[in-house]
Amino acid sequence: MDRPQIPIVLGVSFYTLLYLHYKYDLIARWKGEPIYNDYSYIKQAAERERATRLAALSSFPTSETSLSSSSTGAN
Repeated sequence: MDRPQIPIVLGVSFYTLLYLHYKYDLIARWKGEPIYNDYSYIKQAAERERATRLAALSSFPTSETSLSSSSTGAN
């Protein structure tokens, strides 16, 4: 009577480990490799894009006359 339960337990255990590996990238954690499923690469890419845009904006020459004339228009 215990025989049908063994494949069920093995199947549930296998799919549980498969899910945990997919969710937490267990092999990479055990090997000490970087983990990419926490979306840190997106944060790094956004930070690089922000830095390049700030560098591009700061490289444009801005004159003080154009900045003061576009303030409020009141003299």
